[in-house]
Order: sequence, then structure tokens, then C-alpha cells
Amino acid sequence: KMVALDIQGDDTELDKLIVEDLSDPLQHIIRNAIDHGIETSQERVKRGKDQVGHIKIKTYFMEKDFFIEVSDDGNGINISKVIEKAIIIGFITKEQALDYPQEKAISLIFNPGFSTTKKVSTLSGRGVGMDVVKSNIEGVNGTCFVDSTRWKGTTITLRIPID
Repeated sequence: KMVALDIQGDDTELDKLIVEDLSDPLQHIIRNAIDHGIETSQERVKRGKDQVGHIKIKTYFMEKDFFIEVSDDGNGINISKVIEKAIIIGFITKEQALDYPQEKAISLIFNPGFSTTKKVSTLSGRGVGMDVVKSNIEGVNGTCFVDSTRWKGTTITLRIPID
């Protein structure tokens, strides 16, 4: 896969300890974006996209919070697949799935052991899931938000309070 990385906000300064706490979650989010989000060049061209996938990391402060947004222009999250897998694993019932809100379905990716992929890869898998990202961010009193549009891409926003 060909991927271009765009970093915005490189002038943003943070305490070294917070940077260290964010390193692993960010690395995992970016690996997931490349492995699961960005399509192959051939698939992208078929969909009318640039053959090079794009990942953007944007950092900024808003009031007393620090934000990191990691966006890709890939497949987006397949909500149907997420719900299907959640039923199989037992996170939700078939009845609950009938009118499960999209934002709640997307948050299922943060459950331990959750994956919709059939094959673990060395790039993003490694036995580590998005639950580790969430727990690391919550460890610094932060929160994770996911916004995804099928075939358009996904944005994961990390909010870290700065006291």
C-alpha cells in the first residue's frame, strides 16, 4: 500500500510524560489505519480515489484539553460487520442489534478481544486491540471518539485534559 502522512500542529508542545503515554496508542491507531483502513492502490483507483492513501495527524489545544485527530481516507468502519461480530462474540444480542445506534456500534471496537478481521497481521494485529488504546488514553484521564463513514474514511479523536 502507498500511504502519505500529513502532520499538522507540529508546533504543539506537551509534557514529555504525556507524550510517552500517547506513543503506543498513536502507533496502534496509525498501524490500524494503514492495515485495515487504507485500501490497496488498485481498490482505491476502482473507487475513484487517488491511488495513494492519506493519513492525517492533527494536534491542537482547545480550552484546557489537548486533542489528537488521526484521520484516514480509507474504507471506513463496516458497521454491519462490527454488529455481526459483536453478536457472535456475545457483546450484544440479535434483538439489541436491530436498532443499535451507529455511534454505539462503532464504540464496540474498543471491547477487549474485538476484531472483524479474519487474519491477524504483523502490522496492526500483534494481539493488541483498540481496547488497549482506550485504556491507555483513559489512564491519562482522556477519552476516545470515533467517526467513520463507509468508503470515505475514519477519524479517531483523542482528548486529553491538561491540568
